[in-house]
Order: sequence, then C-alpha cells, then structure tokens
Amino acid sequence: MAQYRVVVPEIGEAIDQGTLLRWLSHLGGQVRVGEPLFEFATDKVDSEIPSPVAGTMVEILVAEGSTIDVGAEVCIIEQALDDGVPSIADPSTTTASRVPPPPEGPVVRSPVRSSGSTGAPLPPLPGETSVRHGAEEGGVIEHFSRIRAATAQVMSTSASTIPHVLSVVEADYSAVASARHRWPTDRRRPTPLAFVTKAVAEALQRYPQLNSSVVPGGLRLHDRIDIAIAVDTPDGLVAPVIRQAESLEVAEIAEAIAELAEIARNGKLTPGHLSGATFTISNNGSAGSVLTTPLITPPQVAVLSVDKVVDRPVVVTVDNAKGVGIKPIGNLSMCWDHRAVDGVRAAAFLVAVAERLEAGWSERA
Repeated sequence: MAQYRVVVPEIGEAIDQGTLLRWLSHLGGQVRVGEPLFEFATDKVDSEIPSPVAGTMVEILVAEGSTIDVGAEVCIIEQALDDGVPSIADPSTTTASRVPPPPEGPVVRSPVRSSGSTGAPLPPLPGETSVRHGAEEGGVIEHFSRIRAATAQVMSTSASTIPHVLSVVEADYSAVASARHRWPTDRRRPTPLAFVTKAVAEALQRYPQLNSSVVPGGLRLHDRIDIAIAVDTPDGLVAPVIRQAESLEVAEIAEAIAELAEIARNGKLTPGHLSGATFTISNNGSAGSVLTTPLITPPQVAVLSVDKVVDRPVVVTVDNAKGVGIKPIGNLSMCWDHRAVDGVRAAAFLVAVAERLEAGWSERA
C-alpha cells in the first residue's frame, strides 16, 4: 500500500498557524475519507480537520499541544487502495494535488466549539514581569481562556506597535429612529448598529485609506469592505465578519449581524467567519458606554466604537430661530493608525458617517 502524508489544510484567509489540540484517531487506527482526524485551534476557534484519504494511521509526526504552520505534515496514513485519492507514491502526483479537498463541505466540517480555559499558566505579556512587586500574593488565579489569551496578545501588540489616535463626533439618530419606527412589521427591524454599519461601508468607499493595511512603504487599499462586528460571548469577545458590506442594504446587514451573533454565541464559528476583516465596529453602547477608546486589530488601521444613544438637549433651528430641543444623540468614537492617515482625513470620515446617519432612510437604504 502507498503512504500519504497528511498536512494542515488552509482553513481561512490570513490564518497561517495554530495548535494541534487532540488526535481523534490513534496509531494503527482505521480512518475514512472525511472522518475527523484531529482538532486544530487557531486564535479563537477550534476545528475538527477531516482525513483527506482512507487507510491506516501508521505514523504520527506532531504531538498534541504543538504549534504548527498551515501546510505542515502531521501524520502518515497507509492509504487504502480503493479510496480514489492519489498517493505520494504516485510519481505523476504533484505537490498541490496531494492535499485534495474533503469530498463534501468546507475544510472545517464540524461546528467549532468555544474555547475553554487553557488550564495552564500563561507567559508574561510584553512589559509584564512574572511577579508584581508589592502586590498581595494569594487569592484565586483565574486562568485565561484561549479567547482571552489571544485577545490579550493581539491587544498588547496593537498598543505597543500602532500609533493610536482617538477622534470623536456626535451623531443625531433621529432619522434612524424614524426609519426604524416605520419599518414594515413583517420584516426584522434593524438595530441602530445595522444603520451605522451601512453608513460606515458607504464612507469607506469615499475614504479608502481607512479600509487598508499598513505595508512596508505604504498602504494596501483593499478592494472589498469586510467589516468585523464585535460580539460578546460567554468565552470572550469575538468579531465575525460581514463580507462585502458595501453591496448590502440595511435589512441585509441586520440579518447578517443577527446570524453571525447567533453562530458566535452558540460556539459554531469557523476560522473563515473571523478572518480577513478590513475594518472593525464595536457596539460598546449596548453595554452602556457613552465614550470608548477602542484598540485597533492589526493589520487594520481603524476601529469604530458605537456608543450609547441618549436623549440630550441640543440647539435646534426652526424658522431661522434657535431654541433647545431633545434629540437622540450618540458618540462615534474611532481610534485610527496615524501611520495610515492624518487627523483631517479621519475626522472627515467620521463626519461622513454621522451625516449619513442623519440623512433620510428609505426601507431599502
């Protein structure tokens, strides 16, 4: 029988490394095509990777708990003669053809489980010592979940490598409230977040530098607007992505947000749900915050916090006379990378988002 070297398949855009958590087969065990072979964890999700061939596991090349790259060899399967998949013993087989897709479904075939506690001490974060001098010892140590640990690492990198600047504008949500009030009763009523996401997608088309990544010597301006929406789950914050948000209407964005939030809270996100975002929106207002300084997720160059909408007294003009009225006002707080843009462009982008929110909305806007 021929031998087949199984590699870690590509499981999502911009995902190039992960941890082999657990083998689901054993040395000498029989495997079938498409049968879960091992669990692979990226920063925030775990996936069951299926076997690309049928046969007998004859060698395990990677121990459980090892961090490995996408494309790394993990085991050798003595291939069954009738599984129909080319083996490495076939001299006509190219390297690319040795990693065929599973017969049905994407590479990540089973629901992704939420990451639990790591159960082991974490290394110090950058700038942190293993002992905090003067701090009282004792108490209970609550170990980070993998999501919390991944978030800690990414945010530490963000804070230490990106020159953050905060800009804030106020937005009048009267037009949004009016549109929601007259929304057809037979359709899901969009949340204000859906209107903000639509406004952001439109503004990013006018200001593409905010929809970019910093690369050596310049910016990579992305040709799609893929917006990550932060979702709070029992295991921590995740940010699934709405693809090509610039092509969606408010109702479609609302459906996408609701669907992604449900998938996230049920622990069924795949790496593909979380990868490739070009801009992030965090709805901190849902937790009561009225002004937030968010941190950028590399390699993005900006993140917007949608803060709580509250009724405020504001100056209004009626028939050329000024007075005071009560309006629903919310802050739009954006941290942006000063390497990518300057304050004038960042402020202009935020003003464009606020102006779109304050404009009239049709049922299809």
